[in-house]
Amino acid sequence: MKMMSAEDVPFTVNQTNNVVDQPERLAKLKEQGILTDTEFQQQKADILEA
Repeated sequence: MKMMSAEDVPFTVNQTNNVVDQPERLAKLKEQGILTDTEFQQQKADILEA
């Protein structure tokens, strides 16, 4: 079975999602091994800056 990378999982910021839900979803992707720690931190920073 092929391990998924962050490029395989499109992550878009939906305006209907709030700032709390998005990092929680990212954390789940990180726990599943889909996002690396670096990717997680970058995505989280991008969300919090918005």
